[in-house]
Formats: sequence, structure tokens, C-alpha cells
Amino acid sequence: MYSLDHDGKFPETVAELPVDSGIRYLQDLEKRGQHYWDRDMPHESVIYLGGGLTTDSDASLALAISPPFSGSHGRERCVATIVGEVKSIPADEADLWIQRSLEARRGEPRPSP
Repeated sequence: MYSLDHDGKFPETVAELPVDSGIRYLQDLEKRGQHYWDRDMPHESVIYLGGGLTTDSDASLALAISPPFSGSHGRERCVATIVGEVKSIPADEADLWIQRSLEARRGEPRPSP
């Protein structure tokens, strides 16, 4: 995995991740967003939040968040945590996940959503 070869740090951008990085679910998040994309909504890319996070960061922090899609519970997104767990969340909770990861990058811990 990329972070293990770089002192436990995730890269600043997705573009810095090698194809064989072990973080294949980032591509899966993009495909999920494209497959279930609501044609009435503007297309979004995966939101990558790994820059500044490390393998020692809170395991529940978001590493990446999928584009919104129409799911079984309405508008949803998938969140991939830094330990590789992927879960669906209501799309309107994305800002909370983003805020938590950004605060962790700045060293401002916050409770899990």
C-alpha cells in the first residue's frame, strides 16, 4: 500500500497514487458514482481527502467520498475510510465527513459522525 512505502503518509493528490497502490476502491467509488449517477444532477468526481493523513490517523476518517448517487435510501454517497472500509452515507452527511478529515489534517480532532 502507498502509505506503507511513504512513512505512513497518504499522498496529497489522487494523481500521486500509483495504479498498484492497493487503494483500488478509489476507482470503484468513481465507477459507482458514474453507474448510479442521477442524470438530473451535475457530475462530480471522487473527493479525495488523504493529503496530510497517515496510517496513524483515526481509522474512521474519510480518505475518499464518492459522487452522489440515487440509492435505496435516497441520495447517497460512499465513504472510504483510511483503513479501507467502504460504507454508504446519506449524501447530506458528506460535509460532516469532509470537515472531520480536513480538521484531522490540521490537527484538530473531532468526534465521529
